[in-house]
Amino acid sequence: MSFLRYFGQFCYFLLAASLILSSKPAFLGRWGFELSLFVVLLLGLIYRPYMAWLRIFTRSDTVRLPNGREVRVSTRQRVLFASAGIACLLIPCEIAFRVNRHNQKKALEQFHPFLQNQNRALDARLHVNAHGFRGEEIEKKKPAGTFRIFVMGGSTVFCERVPWENSHVRLLERRLREAYPARRFEVMNAGLSWYTTQHSLINYLFKINDFDPDLVILWHGINDLYRSFTPKKLTFGDYESDYSHYYGSVSRMAFSYFRGDPTRSNVTGIALLDRILQVLIERFSSEEHEEVPVKSFRSLGAFRRNLEQIASFIRGQGRRFVLCGQPSIYKESMNEEEKALVVFPRNFCAQDGKIPDLASMLAGMQSFNATTKEVALRKQIPYLDLDAKVPKIAANFTDDFHYSLAGNGIVAEALFEFLKEKKLLR
Repeated sequence: MSFLRYFGQFCYFLLAASLILSSKPAFLGRWGFELSLFVVLLLGLIYRPYMAWLRIFTRSDTVRLPNGREVRVSTRQRVLFASAGIACLLIPCEIAFRVNRHNQKKALEQFHPFLQNQNRALDARLHVNAHGFRGEEIEKKKPAGTFRIFVMGGSTVFCERVPWENSHVRLLERRLREAYPARRFEVMNAGLSWYTTQHSLINYLFKINDFDPDLVILWHGINDLYRSFTPKKLTFGDYESDYSHYYGSVSRMAFSYFRGDPTRSNVTGIALLDRILQVLIERFSSEEHEEVPVKSFRSLGAFRRNLEQIASFIRGQGRRFVLCGQPSIYKESMNEEEKALVVFPRNFCAQDGKIPDLASMLAGMQSFNATTKEVALRKQIPYLDLDAKVPKIAANFTDDFHYSLAGNGIVAEALFEFLKEKKLLR
């Protein structure tokens, strides 16, 4: 037993040294000092229990109890103890692997080969209907006498953070039905997290168009803006004007599923281990980013192109279309409470250890909203400056762009008044 003990200690300290001291690591040590130290401490915690189990598993005739008394161990007892130890290790792993595989399959349900991600149909938690829209159930063929509205955009349209009944699209639908009880209104939320103007263009052409909407409302901005950047965990390669460099939602969703053959039992284990390591890496190796001024955003041209294409298709079909400026909390003077809500620069714009400062984010959003207004005026499309309608205070936002319950109410009322004022409900 002395040889095994010394050999185990040698391996332990060898691993510790390789994790911490590796200067150009390919695998060991690549996560930085903090995570490496965590791994070493974890190994230290399991070292002595492992050695005790190993002593019983091998041919040791006696076992020393914590009180110092020695107890003889028969061969049968050693076998039973070893079997119990293996079972205690494998059963939790099997449970974890099965749960992980189930989550992988759920994630794959949301994968779309062209849109990257989509809603899971009939998701009761988010009130998603059979067609994947957040709203009440509707038939693809529009009933006679129905005025159908689709609201398109990213997560600020989808509003996952608030209950469906409190989301601005649902509030708008209820407001319309209360104001015009003799008419039938259907308002569908066709927004989704990560979506840009390019996603909305594809979504409209190949899905929403089939539902024959009478009116389409759209706002975008921030998701197109941060496509200008190439954060390592979300992108591959340099910027591309078709946004093909930005993997976004599929960076974890589909890649983890297709990494190997999902029918093999060991794949879920590998994926689970990879996920655990990824969480630990993000937790213990998060880097500080330097805030720098950004003079231009490369994706602004693609944003304009996509908006023009969407406008051409919708207006070319004789349908009513409304473009909106995207609200944000950004303003020239922000207090500490408002600054604490800002997360988008470091979460989506980090590049080479740098992120755009608040002044750049403000200027960027002003440029994207100005482009939306420019396209609307040139194409003779009604434009609603939602950014000006929502007061830029912490009470109306949960972060830079997503709305609180109060913010959702303001957005819904602004949309209702605008549609009524512009006589777009006839």
